[in-house]
Amino acid sequence: MSSDQEILRLQQILGVAFVCIALSLGLGGFDNFSAWHEWEMNEKIEREDDYGDYGRTEKTTFVFTLEELNLEWEVDYNDGDSDSSSQDIDYGEYDLFEELEKSMPNIQKGGYLAIALLGFVIWKLQQMKTEVDEEIRKLTFTQITNALKGAGVVVALVLLYHYQNGALEDDFDDFFSETSVDCDDAWINEPEFEWSGDSKFSYDNLQCEDASDYYTKDGDNADIDFKIKTGFFLFASSLAPIFLVFNSLNSNTQLVSFSTPNVPNIQSPITNEQPKLGIKNPFAPKKVIRNADDYDTKYRNPDASVMAIPEDEDD
Repeated sequence: MSSDQEILRLQQILGVAFVCIALSLGLGGFDNFSAWHEWEMNEKIEREDDYGDYGRTEKTTFVFTLEELNLEWEVDYNDGDSDSSSQDIDYGEYDLFEELEKSMPNIQKGGYLAIALLGFVIWKLQQMKTEVDEEIRKLTFTQITNALKGAGVVVALVLLYHYQNGALEDDFDDFFSETSVDCDDAWINEPEFEWSGDSKFSYDNLQCEDASDYYTKDGDNADIDFKIKTGFFLFASSLAPIFLVFNSLNSNTQLVSFSTPNVPNIQSPITNEQPKLGIKNPFAPKKVIRNADDYDTKYRNPDASVMAIPEDEDD
């Protein structure tokens, strides 16, 4: 495989990582890929007062992206009626999910930084296709490997930060303590946050000191299903092509000293010969072209070609 073909292959692999991160951020309008986490809560609520029983079953879905929270709920009443609705909520709106309001922008900035580094590497690889100076190629190669290291580190730190900063878990606890129960004593079985899996819960608001005149209780079948969504997996999957390209560059030293591109040589060779101007010397003796028969006569017949020299009378 030629150097140009190898560089094109590496650019295409990095393009996959670039697209994965862009989709996980929701760039380009692909919001369906930008969900990082989801909670699906199912609960059965029973209400009892002087006028009778009013039960219902609720299904509430929380979809978390880096930009906002998408909230959907469906309600089926015991009398046969049903209702459904959805709403996009900014983090911090209504004093909900305030910790995510702080952490999600940091994750988003990390994604933008990783995209910028990958774009820089793809651009530098394109320059190496035409660069003929070996020193510049070595410098470019170093810049490329350093940028790839940076992109890999940024992606890894973002994933670690998402898991370890505790914002999602803190907001989870605040949400259920403020919206589901009237007091902490009402909890029979508190839900526990999970990254993946499910948690069952139940509560009884009559256990509160200022309990109202109606009875509300969630049964033991109430649960929350936690799911890690596509956006997180797309962001994490970008590490694979980044590592693959970095490993290929370090194992392929020919990219640093690949052959100079074929460029046609249009310059004429320089010599020390003086140009011939085609000027004839008027004083040069003229060449006499003799007839072949005459040549044979003079040099093959001595008698005809030698002149008699008169003898000197004094001799």
